[in-house]
Amino acid sequence: MSRNEPPDAEPTDRTERLPADAVADLLASDCRRRALSVLANAQEPIAVTDLARRVAALEGHTEPSDVADADSTDVDTGKRDRLRREIYQRHLPKLTATEVVTYDSLVETVELATDDDRLVDPDIDSSYDGDHPDTVEQK
Repeated sequence: MSRNEPPDAEPTDRTERLPADAVADLLASDCRRRALSVLANAQEPIAVTDLARRVAALEGHTEPSDVADADSTDVDTGKRDRLRREIYQRHLPKLTATEVVTYDSLVETVELATDDDRLVDPDIDSSYDGDHPDTVEQK
């Protein structure tokens, strides 16, 4: 921030907001790295349950559609539910406190709120096309 700016002025470059040690802390978790990659490739806010499904798919090197639905009794449901709880309890608080993501508690969606490319792991390809939003690939 320059001297001419008021003290409450927002920085114009969002990368100035996070010091390197904060970025390193955010990237210390595999789950958080995968979630950030999914969010970086999303075109719109994602429901936390869908985010958990995509992260579970990345962990298992599979397609999100192969991770069980909410009303399924499949083993993958437990994994997805564990990840959803972990995202809610452990990762969202840290990501929202650092203003890296925004979370809408009314509709339970999350989206990336920064353009800081230090937060996206280039080794994780979580991209998907508009026709098949559940397609997730691991490099």
